[in-house]
Amino acid sequence: MQKKTFGFAKIVFASLFSFAAYANAADTVMTFEDIYPGVETADLLPANYGGFFWSGSARFVTSQLVPGTGFASGTIGDVSLFNDAGNDLSINRDVAFNFLGAYVTAAWNNNEQVTVSGSRNGVQTFSSVIETSTTGPTYFNFNYTNIDTLVFHAQGGVNAELGGEGDHIVIDNLRYSPVPPPAVPEPSSWALLFLGLGAIAFAKKRASKRID
Repeated sequence: MQKKTFGFAKIVFASLFSFAAYANAADTVMTFEDIYPGVETADLLPANYGGFFWSGSARFVTSQLVPGTGFASGTIGDVSLFNDAGNDLSINRDVAFNFLGAYVTAAWNNNEQVTVSGSRNGVQTFSSVIETSTTGPTYFNFNYTNIDTLVFHAQGGVNAELGGEGDHIVIDNLRYSPVPPPAVPEPSSWALLFLGLGAIAFAKKRASKRID
């Protein structure tokens, strides 16, 4: 009985530690500022940037490379993310995550429609359509939970006559968080659990005294 009780207690405390570690894990905001090269340019993201796998269309752009466009107005700080050639931009990783939100701006077209979808193990579980403009970044909440792949697909809108064209979008301050571990019991349940463990220990102690 003693070994079983001790083993169960270890499981309980391990669960508490896991939950506490998650509770202390803050949301992560991917700003892309750490890859600013010091000059105005656009280029591929570093391999596995931020612990994610990025599609070939995922590029970074500096704020003043194309002034007077959505590339400039949509960049918060010096660097942002964009979809090269207006192609779909996908993000994925082996460990599931929650996609909370991001700032999204159209580079050339006002009222551009962007379909943002999330999936897990190849099965789409979330999809939203947002409308973007070239005038500045708009923050969109998504709250996609427990996904491993995120895809941005942009199309349509009216050309804003900014000197270019295409279905390019600018993404910045992308927010995500880890997926929480399995739920743990409420405090009242813990109280009952420890009361039960105490009762077992007390009963064992009394039984030991009787044997003596």
